[in-house]
Amino acid sequence: MQQGKRPNLSVIQDVDAFNQQLVAERKKWSVDKILAEMDNTGVAMQELVGSVSDRELFESDSFRGPYWESLAEWLQVAWEHEEEHIAQIRAWREQRGI
Repeated sequence: MQQGKRPNLSVIQDVDAFNQQLVAERKKWSVDKILAEMDNTGVAMQELVGSVSDRELFESDSFRGPYWESLAEWLQVAWEHEEEHIAQIRAWREQRGI
């Protein structure tokens, strides 16, 4: 997600395939670049949510996807997805004594 641009979430038909594509594209990125993207994405998400009306947040077709009907539902899916990754990272760190 880029600042100032609304994502077209309707193009995502297979979340796992989409996620694999994003991972593959970022495979050779530095940690600094990944962290910068995370920061920028967080800012862009806040700007997006702040710029839409209640109708757009809860009812808009422009944010419909395979597992969600609105931007609000997509945000819930995204939050749950991030929580999965947080748990995976914590387990990985624990295995390595970090």
